[in-house]
Amino acid sequence: MGNSSFLLGSATGHQFLQPLMSWSGHYESWVNNPIFPVYIVRYEDMLADTFNVFKYIVEKIGLNYSDETIRVAIEATSFEKLKKQEEESGFKEKNPNSPKFFNNGKSGTWKGKLTESQIEKISVDHAEVMKKLGYL
Repeated sequence: MGNSSFLLGSATGHQFLQPLMSWSGHYESWVNNPIFPVYIVRYEDMLADTFNVFKYIVEKIGLNYSDETIRVAIEATSFEKLKKQEEESGFKEKNPNSPKFFNNGKSGTWKGKLTESQIEKISVDHAEVMKKLGYL
């Protein structure tokens, strides 16, 4: 895919050069990076067990918040609220070529949007990572 890359910034001002690559390549570039710890959080898990997944994230990054504070944060950033905010005032992270950033907030909808041959190609091309993440 070439040597394209982009800088990933953070609130702390640190930036990390991130090569643009396949989905599997992107995953591997993060989990095999010895510079800092990486914790994998699947969107499906956040949907299925929102509170416990967010509590795990908060603890892993070294923050100490009460269960109530975590619940309030989850409510304030619910998919429905963020989608409504985007509809009312836009969302700066949205790709300018995309009609919207927030789609439907559901897991697994890609399977209903792709053809069988597209799904097969993805499953073959990304089998190793999909197995690691529990998708196959």
